[in-house]
Amino acid sequence: MVRKTAPKKRTAPIPPLTREGILDAASVIVHGQRDDEYGGPEDSFERIAKYWSVTLNKTVTPVDVARMMMLLKVARLDQAPLHSDSWIDVAGYAACGAEVASKTHKEKP
Repeated sequence: MVRKTAPKKRTAPIPPLTREGILDAASVIVHGQRDDEYGGPEDSFERIAKYWSVTLNKTVTPVDVARMMMLLKVARLDQAPLHSDSWIDVAGYAACGAEVASKTHKEKP
């Protein structure tokens, strides 16, 4: 029996754990890769919010989705504070959440 091995995943280089490194990496992801895979954050977060609303029997908004995804990554950082992907994802969710909020909420005077 010939054992087949799974193809190796191609991964992006690990950015330095600096403000510039993390923000640059997050920018690359939110401006291309994720949009190509899942659609824009408005559509993706809206879709997730609908599923979570049904599951939780409570209204969840797209902005709630961004905040909760950031909290998921923060919880992971408790276990692995040097894991750059989690820092990158927090920055990306914050940017996408702010953009969604700016389109769905009005600023209070």
